[in-house]
Amino acid sequence: MIARLWQTGIDPARGAEYDAFAATYSRPMFAALGGCLGAFFLGTGEVRSVLSLWADSASIDSLESSPLYRKTVARFQAPGVLREPQTVELFEVTGGTVNALDVTAELSWTPNTAIDRTRS
Repeated sequence: MIARLWQTGIDPARGAEYDAFAATYSRPMFAALGGCLGAFFLGTGEVRSVLSLWADSASIDSLESSPLYRKTVARFQAPGVLREPQTVELFEVTGGTVNALDVTAELSWTPNTAIDRTRS
């Protein structure tokens, strides 16, 4: 499993706009992408991050060429909310723990089909 951490600066006056975009467009995009095991949207002040978990490096490689990903990124960059620097770091997940049901409840997410398929 690979963790991908994307970080960007934002105009702090437009933080709510960024967060609404992430909820409306980015969250469903990550749920629809093959190999994406989950995504967490993080932020404080003028910094926003997305921590996404991926099944393997091939899944991350296909992210960059995904039409859905490219469309979402283009839509995100258009309003001028994002600021430099923007960085991406990849990490091999070497261990950890998560209580998926508690995390889902805390974030007020509804399970998507990708999560449901893993339970069968």
